[in-house]
Amino acid sequence: MLTIKLNAPNDVYGNPQRCWLLISGDSGAVIDVVDEGYFGYAARPKRVTEGPEISVTQAEYRGWIRFGESLGTGRITSE
Repeated sequence: MLTIKLNAPNDVYGNPQRCWLLISGDSGAVIDVVDEGYFGYAARPKRVTEGPEISVTQAEYRGWIRFGESLGTGRITSE
């Protein structure tokens, strides 16, 4: 598996808006979205390799979180 970290600007209350996309090495599909929350780098799932970081807008970040929720993921975790 590969990860891509999405970095959006903090929200109006100063809350971080960063998440990790987990991508299948077999199909190339996004299989999970992990919200970083206040865990920072420790939120990166341990079972995957490190990937690139991409700056996104707040709307794009929220869209990926909604996508993760539709997969039954979109959680904050430090597996």
